Amino acid sequence: MNIHEFAQLPHRFRWGGQGGDDCMTFAARWVEAQTGIDLAAQWRGTYRTSAEAAALADRLGGMEVAIGAAVAAIGGRRLARTDAGNDGDIGLVRIETADATGQPYIAVVAAVRFGPLWLSIAPSGVRGKKAIDVLAAWRLPE
Repeated sequence: MNIHEFAQLPHRFRWGGQGGDDCMTFAARWVEAQTGIDLAAQWRGTYRTSAEAAALADRLGGMEVAIGAAVAAIGGRRLARTDAGNDGDIGLVRIETADATGQPYIAVVAAVRFGPLWLSIAPSGVRGKKAIDVLAAWRLPE
């Protein structure tokens, strides 16, 4: 599956990655489509709200640490840390997004590189946005 096909799938926003995805499980779902490994398997269904997601990330040392630990856990098919990210790579980026009412705000989200944009999911749906900052990125194995 390529990034265009993935973007066209019927995605649904749901905290915790059951019956849909939030930004972290969305990026993990992309990695799973490419490698067969679900980076978020251990966290799916363990939280149901934004506050619970934030508390989980805090317990894990932050989103970047959590992603790094999940990447390290996949062993021989490790994703390589990179500075920028190419098409199909995953990253932790700061973007302008919107809540369920369409109200814009700046957020740090997990996303998939898609040309000059980063593809992520929010309550308002799947969108490609330019990153304000790329905080961390991981290259998928070829």
